[in-house]
Amino acid sequence: MPPIRVRSIRETVTVSGGTSIVGTASFTGNTSVINTVTVTGNTSVINTITITGNTTLLNGNNVVGQVKLTDGTDIADVLDLTNSNPLTVAIVDGTGSQITSFGGGTQYTEDDASASNPVGTVPILVRKDTPSTEVSTDGDNVAQRGTNYGAAYVTLLDTSGSPVSVGGGTQYTEDVAAVADPIGTMNILVRADSLSAVTNTDGDNIAARATNKGEQYVKHVDTVTITGSTAIVGSVTITGSTSVVNTVTITGSTTLVGTSTITGSTSVVNTVTITGSTGIVSAPTLTKGTQGSTGFSVQRLQDAGRTHVRYFATAGAVPATGVEGLVTLTKSSQDSATSTGTSHTITSGKTYRITAITYATRGHNTATAQVTTFNLRLNTGGAVTTASTPVLMAVRSATPATANSWDRVFIQIPDGMEIVGDGTKQFGVSTNSTYVTNAPTVDVTIIGFEY
Repeated sequence: MPPIRVRSIRETVTVSGGTSIVGTASFTGNTSVINTVTVTGNTSVINTITITGNTTLLNGNNVVGQVKLTDGTDIADVLDLTNSNPLTVAIVDGTGSQITSFGGGTQYTEDDASASNPVGTVPILVRKDTPSTEVSTDGDNVAQRGTNYGAAYVTLLDTSGSPVSVGGGTQYTEDVAAVADPIGTMNILVRADSLSAVTNTDGDNIAARATNKGEQYVKHVDTVTITGSTAIVGSVTITGSTSVVNTVTITGSTTLVGTSTITGSTSVVNTVTITGSTGIVSAPTLTKGTQGSTGFSVQRLQDAGRTHVRYFATAGAVPATGVEGLVTLTKSSQDSATSTGTSHTITSGKTYRITAITYATRGHNTATAQVTTFNLRLNTGGAVTTASTPVLMAVRSATPATANSWDRVFIQIPDGMEIVGDGTKQFGVSTNSTYVTNAPTVDVTIIGFEY
């Protein structure tokens, strides 16, 4: 189609083919462009133009290739750069106000009061496995360094701004006079419920040990002199030489392994075990006939853990005349149930101390004379028999030919007769009676205690 030269179109125009507008064109009505339109002159569009095909819009100022952006008053500018000519733009915030300052987020002025709940930028560190000098002059900008774990390197400063040497708290030099009111670091100990060797060589570093209550284990190997009043509440083991000059109160279990000299007043509330030499230099003066206000409570060994044990038999039968037989004894121990037998075992680890024995015979109600021998027998290897030895005691009892006559032998043993129990030893009583036709009966009572 040849070019159309128009001045003004005020009616609806439909262009359906390739059209070139070379001169000045003014469109005041609705225009629909369905195909290519080329505009090479000034064009004024008063109303709507719909372009559905390819359209080339040239400079409206008779300069081919120029396009101007305008809001009707101001025209947009472009920058004349070496490699491009970008359009100048401005960035605005949510309210439409232009943003003129950019710094990676909200910026804060030094020495100003802090804002409430300030928002900042997450810092990015430069990994530096081995810190070294990065800048040449004091006051230069420098990027912060960190480890490969993202931990920033820091320098600790005191209140005066001086670097702090980190060594577990304030450090003190050995053999230098102490400062007034020194400040130190709290000890952290290693719990050890039972002590054992920890290091291999003398001179190695080693952490201090303590109980699960935080009590530090200590060991004193030099001579200890106690010149004041001392209370020992827990378990104490003293392996060195100890000199006590004043009052000592011991309320726990104490073991003295070395030499101990006590020259003052000592009160012992619990157990003290002395395995070394102990000298009490200044014992209190005693006045004869006057009871002292202090003293030691003592207990005989046989009274420790004492259990009363009795054995008895009443109206016991004897075998045929001239025959040895064992007596069935009933055992009664404290308030435990009784038991019977002809052979009895002493509790293992205990000692049975016999303090009294009674042997008795009763003649038959048909007047018959009789003689009975009682034998207290011990077997170190097991149950007692009528042949067991040793015989610890033998006693004879006799009655005349009088009906129901009695004969009793009562033996007291103030210091006791002891049988040490090992779980194997057993003891018992046997009888051997001589009589004609009518046998006597026998009674046996053994009184003692185990301890």
